[in-house]
Amino acid sequence: MQIPWLPIVAHHGADAASADRPRAVHHGRGTAARITFHDRIAAAAGVRVGQTLATARARAADLDSRLFEPDRMAEARRGLVARLLHHTPRVAASGPIRFWAEPVAEPRRWADAVRADAVHATTAPADDVAVGVGHSATVAQVAAFLSPGCVRVVDDTEARAFLDAAPLEALALGSETLDLLASIGVRRIGELRALDPASLGHRFGPELARARRRLETDVRGPTHPGRAPERSVVVSTGDAVTTIEPLLFLLAPAAEQLLASVRRDERGVTAARLSLRTEREPLLLEVRAGAPIRDSTVLFEMLRARLDRARLPAPVTAFSLEVQHEVAAPATTEPLFTHARRRDPSAGDVALERVRARFGDDAVVRAVRQADPHPLERARWLRTQGALERVDERAAGLSPSPDPNLPWRRVDPPAPLQHGAVVLAGRRRRLMHLGRVERVAARWWKDDGRPELLAWAELEGPILALLHARCGSDEDEWSLIGWLD
Repeated sequence: MQIPWLPIVAHHGADAASADRPRAVHHGRGTAARITFHDRIAAAAGVRVGQTLATARARAADLDSRLFEPDRMAEARRGLVARLLHHTPRVAASGPIRFWAEPVAEPRRWADAVRADAVHATTAPADDVAVGVGHSATVAQVAAFLSPGCVRVVDDTEARAFLDAAPLEALALGSETLDLLASIGVRRIGELRALDPASLGHRFGPELARARRRLETDVRGPTHPGRAPERSVVVSTGDAVTTIEPLLFLLAPAAEQLLASVRRDERGVTAARLSLRTEREPLLLEVRAGAPIRDSTVLFEMLRARLDRARLPAPVTAFSLEVQHEVAAPATTEPLFTHARRRDPSAGDVALERVRARFGDDAVVRAVRQADPHPLERARWLRTQGALERVDERAAGLSPSPDPNLPWRRVDPPAPLQHGAVVLAGRRRRLMHLGRVERVAARWWKDDGRPELLAWAELEGPILALLHARCGSDEDEWSLIGWLD
């Protein structure tokens, strides 16, 4: 569902539909202000998305443009999502004007009811609410773009031809990308489909490469949980192998093949499993990294550290390498002089993997953040297998200390919070976000009858901070008592 009117009504009010003057929403201030959304009256006067505010007002002298406010936009989106939940249990907002929903009845009748409710909820003109229904998210998006003010249902049999004939503007690409594609004669989705995704990513950036890949995947949309692609490489050794040297010889190209498929989707591996098929029972070796792995050499060295300490129960006849967990990891600009001495960010993961291989998986734990409402439990120890350590609050108390139950780094003496900033490790860091505040019932370092508060916060860095306050007669005296980078 696409509702271009929603940002206008969110910033100009519900009576914007009855106004006879052009209205718009812009980002930025001064000479950097640019039009982001506009209504039909403004479009008829020559106002376009991406124009500077000065240019837009030169074309429409009575243009009423408001500065984009995320809070207003979020409130409008939440209200519309609440109305859509009456029609389907699965709804997701994607950007300011696009919404995804999964039909629960006959598509045409269901879409008509959803569109009518959206028009009533947003007080939008009927021509500004479009609903597209298709077997994939891309088909539904293009159908809504090409059918303003109505409902378009695309059958599976005509989806391919429908997409190929649609203009590239329906994929919501940037204006610069569209101009570059037009310069090489690519103006329709069918012409884009004939190009290689990897080449598009190198020449035009990841946004166009992702749009191209979506044309070949049957994705049901953001409301559907979906299934992650299975990434694995299976290698047969031919003859039975009794030593690890032949395995290492075959493992290096297998790791490169596995990581190549991950890099194409701009993702990185954080956990992988090597399964050795032997003449007896299989041998499983798992590795985990603190940061996404995009380099096959790093994955190979981590697996090699585990193999050096492993004992083969029987001759190996085949092995498989598979991704256990992956996260988004866009490509970064590589240094020009690769031979220069520089810090290797992946050396730590390889070294820790060697420690685990020698002393066991439980020999290494790392501090992680978790979405827990209680301030003390925002930081926990995470073992290799992914299990969070349970905090023994009676042993740990309330003070962050070297106690192994809590990974907080204690600040002693506490650093006072003044003017929205605190000095940590010789650097002044601003308070970016204050989380949940709780009242402490137990004693802290002294007891003078004043209530105490505990809260977690995000400092500039980003750094997870643990704050403590002793309520006074005038104002609370907040101080930093623990932190985690």
